[in-house]
Amino acid sequence: MGETQTNLQNNFYVRQFIGRVFEEFAANLLNGYLVSRRRGETYQEDDLFPDLELPEWGAWGEVKATQKGRSFKVHQKQLEKYVAAAALEFPYSKFFYIFISYNVREISKTFYCERKLQKEVLDRIVSVSVVEGSFLLGVIRDFPFLVCTKYVDAGFESFYYLPNPLTPVLLRPDLKSGFHFEERTYHKRKIGVSCYHYRNWKGG
Repeated sequence: MGETQTNLQNNFYVRQFIGRVFEEFAANLLNGYLVSRRRGETYQEDDLFPDLELPEWGAWGEVKATQKGRSFKVHQKQLEKYVAAAALEFPYSKFFYIFISYNVREISKTFYCERKLQKEVLDRIVSVSVVEGSFLLGVIRDFPFLVCTKYVDAGFESFYYLPNPLTPVLLRPDLKSGFHFEERTYHKRKIGVSCYHYRNWKGG
């Protein structure tokens, strides 16, 4: 059988496919699991339905991937609900965003086999950042001018644009941020993971 072809003129399909590729990548990299969705169901942006279960971290995870130099988009209600739910410690007491920056400026062919498209985006990962949800929410509330641009449009949910890369912002001394860096292996390739959290946070 021939390889599955992806219609790159269908922008919605491409976004969905690449999003799934990065969810699977993050689950593998962080020793977690994809949270299954029932076929045919639809979800709103602020629904409590995380992408990943991360037992090693004692946390749920939400994956956000974007091109290098473009902002990361985080929905306000979704962030607030995830942080509130994690505080209940059922079943995990932590929630993380996994921000992935990649550098694929254009995909030149109209039709491209999925395997090659997957390899192309994964080969061009620039950075992986894991950010504790409560820390991110606290930074946004205390330093909104520094961290993000809030976008509100009539009839739509408000969301935040976060800078890419995150490092120059989230490591400011006045944010009381903690940071650690580790290397993990993905298919024999070393991937650096930058972790941002409150200074007194203890890892899972």
